[in-house]
Amino acid sequence: MPDPTEDVLGALGDYFPPAIARAVLRSTLRRGEVAGERIQEGELSDFVAELERTLPMYIVDPARRGECVGRIRRLLPSERREPPPSPRPRPPRDTPRAPPAPLNAVAGFEGHANGSSDRGSGGIVRIRTARDVVDACDLAREVARKLSFSLLDQTKIATAASELARNILLYVGDGELRVSVVEVPKRGIQIAAVDSGAGIPDVNLVMNNGYRSRTGMGMGLKGTKRLMDDLAIESRAGTGTTVVATKLVS
Repeated sequence: MPDPTEDVLGALGDYFPPAIARAVLRSTLRRGEVAGERIQEGELSDFVAELERTLPMYIVDPARRGECVGRIRRLLPSERREPPPSPRPRPPRDTPRAPPAPLNAVAGFEGHANGSSDRGSGGIVRIRTARDVVDACDLAREVARKLSFSLLDQTKIATAASELARNILLYVGDGELRVSVVEVPKRGIQIAAVDSGAGIPDVNLVMNNGYRSRTGMGMGLKGTKRLMDDLAIESRAGTGTTVVATKLVS
């Protein structure tokens, strides 16, 4: 099919002012590691997949996000309009689920539970819905603001929190995003994503710059690593995964 860039911008223009629509386009292309501002022939399907991971930074309402993605998906040739993958089945609410692994041994976490009156010093958000992803992003941004990070770094930190929380939602379905303040070696913020899922079989492969799975798993982790100062991953098959991202105040 011909270059679909202008059609995509036109569709995004139904949801954003022109300048923001182009910013969404650029952000999505960068996440897909595509240089420039054009969607090349045959790349629209990959663009749509990346757009689903980018939009939560711009549209809070999940229903409106889905509507926007659907609008872009309709630009695909009919034979390539595949429905989005079904979410991983989740256990019934009344089925006990093992709590996420304790983080103290990994990162010395000292956060506050949800509902703490001092969100600026950290907290915990349980990730089970798209709304939880937004809450995790907002919490990380608030802590970064209280630590006097620059506006650019606040955006990077909020984006990293969104990436880690979305990974939990997409690939596990339940977990926690924990945000805390660290003092050593300097004052900064630590974001930990903790789940009790199947684990990552090969962490080194997922973090390889050339790796890109069919589902997109790994893109969020690599993106987070670029946004933060340090990223540590501990994962065991059948036990779960803990990802700890740290950024220090300059």
